[in-house]
Amino acid sequence: MSSVKKIKILLTGSNGFVGTHLGRLLVESGFEVTAFDRNSPTPPDREFDAIIHLAARVHQMQESDSPEAVERAYQESNVQLTEKLLELAQSRGIRRFIFFSSIKALGEGDQGPYYPEHIPTPQDPYGRSKHQAELAVVNWAKRSQNNQYLILRCPLLYGPGVKANFRSLLNLSRKLPMRPFAAIQNRRSYLSLNNLASLIVYSLGTDSIWNRILHPSDGPAVSLSELTRSLAEGRPSPSIPFPVPAWIYQALFSILGKSEVARRLLGDLETRDPYLFEKSGWKPVETTAEGIRHAFPETISSPRQVQT
Repeated sequence: MSSVKKIKILLTGSNGFVGTHLGRLLVESGFEVTAFDRNSPTPPDREFDAIIHLAARVHQMQESDSPEAVERAYQESNVQLTEKLLELAQSRGIRRFIFFSSIKALGEGDQGPYYPEHIPTPQDPYGRSKHQAELAVVNWAKRSQNNQYLILRCPLLYGPGVKANFRSLLNLSRKLPMRPFAAIQNRRSYLSLNNLASLIVYSLGTDSIWNRILHPSDGPAVSLSELTRSLAEGRPSPSIPFPVPAWIYQALFSILGKSEVARRLLGDLETRDPYLFEKSGWKPVETTAEGIRHAFPETISSPRQVQT
């Protein structure tokens, strides 16, 4: 990554999975990064060139919570906090604002592949809150011709320390002698932390990419079969394909009351962005397969390819 000379960044969500790695990579690239979280009374009284807003409520509430309480919690965390940061930017003359949205602001994958101009139809409180925060960012930019924004609708992010489903897949791919998802040919987009940091470094060094909604990813979408094959690389013994039809997994997850898990694991969620990949000047620094090798080097013991 190229170094940018002491651009001052206010970073929210710096203690989370993405923020921890992004903050480190930005500092290594020559930025001056100041962390700010929602529990701090006010940001430091100093000048900043840009705000990178990562902080958000992403996890579901308790099942016992009412729909109104769930909606209100996401509004407070994801919309109202964004609006407060936009007011801070306006009052202090911070002219650049990078907002981390989610592809869930558009929907759940049943209308994909998703392009930036796709009409938003969010399906849950999290997606609705992200879409409303996007609108607040766009309206802020209209208040002054000097204001510039980037809205990043990120797919699933991965890197060292990733948890949840991605970590479970990694552990499963390491331990099993076969690949039980070899028959799953869905299409899902992924984004490595290295590619994310590369895009932010690039955007902060140019004026041409701003005032846009972007759909960053590692590039072409990959199937669950391809993903688990990459995760299984470097096993001491070959990983043998064991193709189980998708309908069997769907039936099993349904019996277990985990239909939502099946949808996320087996369904499509593909993003595309012709402008970003063909006209912006930015290119991913690694493919998904390369990103997995860099993020999880402990899975690689030799350059041998897994059997297909």
